Amino acid sequence: MTAMHPSSHPHAHPGATPSGPEAHGLAAMLKTSTQDVHTRTERHAFQRLLMTGQLGREGWVAQLGQGLLVHRALVAALKAAAAKGGPAASIFREHHEYPQRYEADLRFFGGDPSAVKPLAPTSRLLAEIDAAGRSSTGVLALIGYLYVVEGSTNGAKFISQALVRALQLSDASGLSSLDPHGDLQRERWGAFRASLDTLPLDDSQKALVVTGAHAFFEYMIEMFDAILPTLGFSPERVAQLNAAAGRPPHGAPGVVTPGRPAPATA
Repeated sequence: MTAMHPSSHPHAHPGATPSGPEAHGLAAMLKTSTQDVHTRTERHAFQRLLMTGQLGREGWVAQLGQGLLVHRALVAALKAAAAKGGPAASIFREHHEYPQRYEADLRFFGGDPSAVKPLAPTSRLLAEIDAAGRSSTGVLALIGYLYVVEGSTNGAKFISQALVRALQLSDASGLSSLDPHGDLQRERWGAFRASLDTLPLDDSQKALVVTGAHAFFEYMIEMFDAILPTLGFSPERVAQLNAAAGRPPHGAPGVVTPGRPAPATA
């Protein structure tokens, strides 16, 4: 789970525009249906402050810690589901698991991976992941979560370069979790999208994947809201910064919130 680069919708295969049957597949549906919530996520004040160095290294470490907790739980749930067959077995791959990158990044900045405590939004998400992993329909939501996580790595190199400057680093040490796939990024993202499109799901099942993706984006917004006060920002200041960035308040009309089905557009 990474910060997002404004110039790259995390679910667009770089340099490619879906056409033909692919344009109507689950991957394209996810991209279209999450466009609004993705935009609201990348416009969050946390993103802007982090990428311009105003949160310092503490902001990045705070996001890393929450990301580690979510990554561990999501991977564990998907691995367990994949072992039973079904959609997770068609989607989850070994390279989707990289907790050691989060751990190494935290240690680089003096953090202790074993001491990370979940903020309230993360605690709720961890409980949802655990519950989802226990049901066949819940696993579909987890696939939506993974879609957001994997898609966000598409802009990793841009984000890494920006953070090197923002955090005043000499190189990308401490940022390895941003770019887990390296030169294989494009190939793996293409394979992931293809796997989504070949899942034998009906419309109601696809809607559960889409709802999961929406819910994960909303979690990220809530997580950013929760981190900023730990860095000295009052809730009122956070609201002001988000309003200045053109982000509507959480739960405003037209805003998808966790647990509320999102309209799946073609």
